[in-house]
Amino acid sequence: MESKEKLPECLEKEKPKPNWFVVPELLSREVGNNPLFRRRYYGSLHVVERFELMYKLKEHNGCVNALNFNQKGNLLASGSDDLDVVIWDWAIRKKLHVYDSGHKSNVFQTKWLPFDVEYLMATCAHNGEIRLLDVRQGISRQIAMHSEQIHRLAIHMDTPHIIISAGEDAKVLSIDIRERKPTKLLVVQDETSKVRLYSVHSNPLNSNEFCVAGQSHLVRVYDRRKPSAALHTFAPEHLMGDKHITCAVYNYNGTEILASYKDESIYLFDTVSPQLGDYAHRYQGHRNNLTVKGVNFFGPKSEYIISGSDCGNIFVWDKNTEAIVNWMEGDEKAVNCLEPHPRFPILATSGLDYDVKIWVPSCQRPPDMEDLESCVKFNAKYNVIGSSVFSAFSSQMFWLFLASTLQVNKSEDDDDNDDEDDQC
Repeated sequence: MESKEKLPECLEKEKPKPNWFVVPELLSREVGNNPLFRRRYYGSLHVVERFELMYKLKEHNGCVNALNFNQKGNLLASGSDDLDVVIWDWAIRKKLHVYDSGHKSNVFQTKWLPFDVEYLMATCAHNGEIRLLDVRQGISRQIAMHSEQIHRLAIHMDTPHIIISAGEDAKVLSIDIRERKPTKLLVVQDETSKVRLYSVHSNPLNSNEFCVAGQSHLVRVYDRRKPSAALHTFAPEHLMGDKHITCAVYNYNGTEILASYKDESIYLFDTVSPQLGDYAHRYQGHRNNLTVKGVNFFGPKSEYIISGSDCGNIFVWDKNTEAIVNWMEGDEKAVNCLEPHPRFPILATSGLDYDVKIWVPSCQRPPDMEDLESCVKFNAKYNVIGSSVFSAFSSQMFWLFLASTLQVNKSEDDDDNDDEDDQC
């Protein structure tokens, strides 16, 4: 008798037990014994298991590559291949403003600068340009330039006037908007060549510390006061000298770094007791082959891991058990951006579709995820072949290929664009 095919490892992980129950939580709040009610709810399994699509925000005419809530959480900024930046009052599904970003190629990042009065936004683009947008006046100006494309910017609450950028030219810049010129902090190199950078992120509790990652297996941590050498480096031992990273981010208090590896898994590293080759957790099931894909934490204490996938789905893992606790269709082609709300259990996502999707925990029951197994198995096979297929593409060649492919798909789909918005 033939043996049954073994389940993928990620599907054998034991799911966590429920950690939030509505009746006792509400009763406790009513008698004044539950001051952390909102935070406990936001970080609960109940929330992430009950996500469903609330609505789509439609205004862009290109892939939406960037999403960012402001500090208050009442506004959401989105940036796109159409070169526009759109400001949304997302709660009432209203477009407030549409700005010409001033960029000449695909907008990859939009970041509110965290001043008390939020009216400035940093943007970056495929051609390496970084601009500052004044949303009160609708004026954008160039503040820095990389020689190759730039995907991410980093800001910090304690230094709202400073922007850190990392580009595919391997340079890391510190941009003080009060000064005329940026400061070059470093050029990231390995033993043989410069390292193309796809990601930069600031430690939430240390404005001087940031991490970068890109076309290398290493996540590198630096202090911007003395950036001549990395403070720490992180990488799984079995990936030494192989793979590269599309996104690396800190958790809520800087004690962990999450990194998404192309054609491989997502890894969690402990920054308190750093040790090269070690990792704390591994998250599997998604697919990261095609685009420069983001990854993020979800929950006020970074309780969950969220990532898009080239299968068009959104994956949610419990951080400690590594179990997939939710899995939902987020895009027809690929999900790249996942932006948690700063205060409430709301999630904004985008990808190769031309819209922004808002997710809320409104489902009555946890998901059945009946097709998850077949999806995970397909993704695992594609991760193996994907690296060989796309390794031959340079970054520039790939974006040209992707743009032409999407243009063909868009023209084929134009006749089907009259469908009503999906709503819960």
